[in-house]
Amino acid sequence: MQNALWELGGVPNEHRCDRMSAAVNNLVDTREFTRAYEGLLRHYGLTGQKIQEGQAHENGDIEQRHYRFKQAVDQTLMMRGSHDFASVSAYDQFLRKLFTKMNAGRRERFAEELLQLRPLPERRLDSMRRERVRVTPGSLIHVHRNTYSVHSRLIGEIVEARIKSDGDRKVEELPRLRGRSKHHVDYRHIIDWLVRKPGAFEHYRYREDLFPTSWFRLAYDALREEHGPKRGAKEYLEISRSPLRHPVSATD
Repeated sequence: MQNALWELGGVPNEHRCDRMSAAVNNLVDTREFTRAYEGLLRHYGLTGQKIQEGQAHENGDIEQRHYRFKQAVDQTLMMRGSHDFASVSAYDQFLRKLFTKMNAGRRERFAEELLQLRPLPERRLDSMRRERVRVTPGSLIHVHRNTYSVHSRLIGEIVEARIKSDGDRKVEELPRLRGRSKHHVDYRHIIDWLVRKPGAFEHYRYREDLFPTSWFRLAYDALREEHGPKRGAKEYLEISRSPLRHPVSATD
């Protein structure tokens, strides 16, 4: 929402949302909106509104527009012949071009609406969230019900996870996981810990993440078959920790 306001260059008087839990307190409580959403409304001087429960048609114009946009994306991708993009920014540019094309006939009415917007505040609302978490013996941290690996030298330490922000001294930059109960484990973070405890590798919960490419998996299977599970795991972990950390190609 902040991105939209700053791209528009102004602030409307009201904002109506559906009953998403990020904004609306749907529990039995005296508070109508969540603290985060109330803070956003205060910062921009907005009056918050919400649709009635089970009455999605109250935001029908937006819901219909969203549906049409998704249809247009699907059709344009089919015409394009591929869903692959070089980067997230390339996909974002693709969506923006399509959105601009779909709104080409609304420019005059849009210009009229812009005249009714109030000025933006001096700066954006700081939406960075901080969480202090302890690194587990398995070199993992749990942030917003998702699991990430960090370097094994941090085991037992308390680290501050800063979401959507760069810290004063960035220790790790991790991809943000959307949803719940997902994980991101980088084998380079925990390889030193596993080398010291190779017996844990066989039944390690995130073992598949320790095969960066199919070549690593093939190497492990070959070592396991030749030396057995325990020694095979130890040999594989030593190889993975070696300075040569790029996959072998078929032409090597």
